[in-house]
Amino acid sequence: MIPRPMFPISSAAAGEIGAAFGYDQVIVIARRVGAAPAPHGEHCATWGIDADHRGAAAAIGRMLTRGPMGWEESETVIHEDGGIFAERAALRLAFPQLVEGARDIIRSTSRVDSVTGAPMPGTLADAARPEATRRLHALRAAETCLTLTWSRPRIRDAWLCDILDGRQPL
Repeated sequence: MIPRPMFPISSAAAGEIGAAFGYDQVIVIARRVGAAPAPHGEHCATWGIDADHRGAAAAIGRMLTRGPMGWEESETVIHEDGGIFAERAALRLAFPQLVEGARDIIRSTSRVDSVTGAPMPGTLADAARPEATRRLHALRAAETCLTLTWSRPRIRDAWLCDILDGRQPL
């Protein structure tokens, strides 16, 4: 039997699935099992429609592969351009954008304390609550991924940490 080549699945291919079937997040887990035919192995690709969904899809992919599937911790991910990048470093670079998105929606739709610049608890506009909650969930998922081996990523606004940790309501 002629060995079939095995290639990494790109996030662009996962994105095509999301676009074709109308999903916001796609997690693809592919496997070739057994000793023959070579090569064999497993691969996970994730995609999200925006930064928040990309972070959530990555967190779910990590949870599935590291948890039930028992994959060992990996520092690398293969992107569609064939380059190898540090997975955590990429998430670490995206983390400030997730923080900014959550901070902006909360501050722009809440009454803000003129002294501290923090939003006042319980003043978030009702229309903004679902989006703010979604962004906070994405931020928590990204933070969880980053804190598997690192200390908590730096969040400049203490009030945002209080909301994330449940010490202050929206």
